[in-house]
Amino acid sequence: MPDTMILRIYKVTVPKELHAEFEREFKAVAATLLEDYAGLNSVEIARPSQWKPLEFIMISKWDTIEHIQKMAGEDWSEPHIPSHMEKYRIAHSLDHYHQIT
Repeated sequence: MPDTMILRIYKVTVPKELHAEFEREFKAVAATLLEDYAGLNSVEIARPSQWKPLEFIMISKWDTIEHIQKMAGEDWSEPHIPSHMEKYRIAHSLDHYHQIT
């Protein structure tokens, strides 16, 4: 495996009528839930665009897969959403990539 940063890309589809409420929660999760984990370098979140009108995205950058595993647990490669946010989710996905440097 390449010795590079890992990009963790989480996408979630949210009904349009819940966007404002979801965005506040999503921002809070990104800012507070992840901030204290070792190996986390950055987190970026984005709201839907004209090309993906219902999809929010979170991109986090990690030192290693092991750091992600410590944060997310045994099923680290499966998408999860906090239980209090489940009501917003139509669908979600999670992917991991090695950063090209």
